[in-house]
This record gives sequence, structure tokens and C-alpha cells, in this order.
Amino acid sequence: MDRLPTLIVRSAGAFAALCGLVVGGCEEGSAVAPGSGRVVAVTQDRGAGPDLAAFCDVRPGAGDARPFALPPTDRSPPAGQGRWRWVNVWATWCQPCIEEMPLLVEWQRRFAAEGRDVDLIFLSVDEDPEVVARFRGSHPGTPETLRLTDPAALEGWITGLGLDRGATLPINAFADPQGHLRCARSGAVSASDSAAVSVLLAQP
Repeated sequence: MDRLPTLIVRSAGAFAALCGLVVGGCEEGSAVAPGSGRVVAVTQDRGAGPDLAAFCDVRPGAGDARPFALPPTDRSPPAGQGRWRWVNVWATWCQPCIEEMPLLVEWQRRFAAEGRDVDLIFLSVDEDPEVVARFRGSHPGTPETLRLTDPAALEGWITGLGLDRGATLPINAFADPQGHLRCARSGAVSASDSAAVSVLLAQP
């Protein structure tokens, strides 16, 4: 698996403290590719289609009916019935999270133009709502976001996705129109992942 060694993180604050020291994906100037919190260990053959097994850390099949639900949030998310739901878990202190946001918004618009509506839901794990409000005030392009209201629920939600407890932010989770988890990924996406996301969202 293309991930760094597992870190057991008890809170978002502890995650932030460890991120720059161990994960390396939440600091500028990291050896990891810009905008990425992952170590890429899989090389595709030229001409091969997108490898969803490489893109997703967890990928239940269509027959694996694993219900998907959000952790407690400060307001109600979109209902998501009949549409794919793409949940992006981020934090104001996570640089790869911030860097990938415009890319995700751009892809959502492109999918909509192609007739494939996707609910893109941003979920902040910042404990203080004022921190998020100030961040959005100083970064006007930041999309609207839900916020986790119970930090203690984060670890259980992450492991419920099938990811390790020390999964790195950002986390991207995809649920199909029937409300089943189809992909969970720890670490940022990049422009090269566009084809994989497109193929994933075309799955039955």
C-alpha cells in the first residue's frame, strides 16, 4: 500500500502537531510532490486506464453494501439521494488540503457540464468555528464547508471508512447514489488523478 507508516492520532490538534514532523505532507517544501500527501509507489503502464485500486486506499465493490454516513456536523449536509457524494475532509492548518480545493471545485463543475452532478461536501476538522470563519474571510475562494462538531468522533469515522487511524489529511471519500461507500483515500489528489475520479464516478 502506498502510504506512510501508521500514526495513531487522538485529535485534530495532535494531527496538526505531528503533520510537519512525520507525515511531511502538510508542510510546504516537502519532498512529497506539491499538492500531494501521498507517496506514489505504483507506476502505470502507458496506455493503461486509470487504476482505481491505486487511487483508492479502500475500494468496496458494488456488491459490498457498506453504508456511508458523515460524522456529527454543525449543519445538515445535502441529502445526496440519487447523486454521488464526494466528501473532502480538510483543516485550515493542512497545506495540501488548501492546495487541492480549487482543483476539486473545478472538477465538480466539469462533471456537471458533462451531465454528471456530484455533491462535493467539504468537512473541516478544525475545533474552533471562529478559526474556520477567519480563514474563509482571508481566503475568499474557500468553498463553503461543514465542520466536525465532535472531535472524538473523527477517529471512529476514519476507521469506519476502512482507513488506518493515522490516515493523513486531506481525506477524500466517495459514496454512490445508493449511499454506499465506494472509495476512501488518505492524502491529497493532483491533476493526474482526474481520469481516476472520472472513472470512479461513472461506476454503476
